[in-house]
Amino acid sequence: MVNIIFYFPYRQIGGVSQLFLRLSAELSKDYKVHLVDFRDGAMAKLIPNGVNFIDFDEVISYPENSVLVLQSLPIWNIKDLDKFPRDTKLFLWNLHPLNLYPYIFSIYSKNKLKAILARILNPMSLFRRIKLSNLLTYLTNNNALVFMDEENRRRTQSFFPDVSLSHKILPITTGRSQKSAKLNNSEVIRCCWIGRIVDFKLYILIHTIERLNLASAKIHPIEMAIIGDGDEMFDLKATCEKYSGVNIKFLGEMNPSDLNSYLANNVDVLFAMGTSALEGASRKIPTLLLDYSYSKIEELYKFDYIFNSTGYSLGTEFNSLIHTEKASSLEAILLSIKSGKKQIGLSCYQYWKNNFSLEIVSELFLDHLNKSTATIGQVVDLGLNTPDKLSMLFRGGMRKEKNRMSGFNEL
Repeated sequence: MVNIIFYFPYRQIGGVSQLFLRLSAELSKDYKVHLVDFRDGAMAKLIPNGVNFIDFDEVISYPENSVLVLQSLPIWNIKDLDKFPRDTKLFLWNLHPLNLYPYIFSIYSKNKLKAILARILNPMSLFRRIKLSNLLTYLTNNNALVFMDEENRRRTQSFFPDVSLSHKILPITTGRSQKSAKLNNSEVIRCCWIGRIVDFKLYILIHTIERLNLASAKIHPIEMAIIGDGDEMFDLKATCEKYSGVNIKFLGEMNPSDLNSYLANNVDVLFAMGTSALEGASRKIPTLLLDYSYSKIEELYKFDYIFNSTGYSLGTEFNSLIHTEKASSLEAILLSIKSGKKQIGLSCYQYWKNNFSLEIVSELFLDHLNKSTATIGQVVDLGLNTPDKLSMLFRGGMRKEKNRMSGFNEL
């Protein structure tokens, strides 16, 4: 029987950890499933019954006859690749639009000077781009690369216009349907955000709170619970001090049990992107799908329900030509939720069930997984397991704090 190895050594809980945990629990009924993590990592604390835990720091060699499942990344960032048998198959799942970002320096920075400097230095990434292009070509030709939605595929294709990427979409899942959220009999509109407080999520969250604050002049009272933590929490809290029309609650990270209980009893409308948006839809909570941005949103963002999304998208990069409106419709949305929460929640749930439920995704996952013919040995023979010299020079030692949280290289 083939071994399926979900590999994500990471200490902070996030969408990838939760996705791998849910799929591993489902697949362990018929397969030998392993989770690779730190002993104090996010997944290690929640290993499902029937799933084998592999300690990232202690493992000497990985099982034979295996398929290695990874969030997409440059293969040279797998620190212990040499511990896998050469015939181990590879399966990469693109779970973030920048998973395969081809440049040494990132243009996505809050610091405008750094962003400008990064653009100037982009030509230095030529050899990195060539090596990543070769890797993507190999993975595509061997059916070893899939994308969680059309946005991920589109962004990756824009980085590598000379590579003919496949249109293979494998949506993510939040597991089975959960207990439906209770209806609210009070006057308070209980809003909620779930997600890490990080660079690309910060500005849309701030904009959402600002819009709720404006809406409170017509519709009140409004609560906003923020579930999550991250590097930008200090800036978020400082900004929120000026919004007096919304009762903002910072609840930090929650384990799955506490999150399930909170969503079932305390939320009327969820603002989220990615996996977090599915947490609401699967519980029949009216869910407004947010888009991400690396800069402040000055225009009126147009909020929309998750069931209006296309291409399995769970958030796209903010575009002022597409995602804005001339007059705010948020107030009308909140009023419609207040009067018709049950029906709107049901529409969100139906969209989730038809596209992102565990039954749907696990079947698609196995179908894609079984078609992969890429192996670690072939990647090594092609020299795709080592970075170019400039990536080694400039990225070696970068993001030390992140490296403490993660078992991956940052090259």
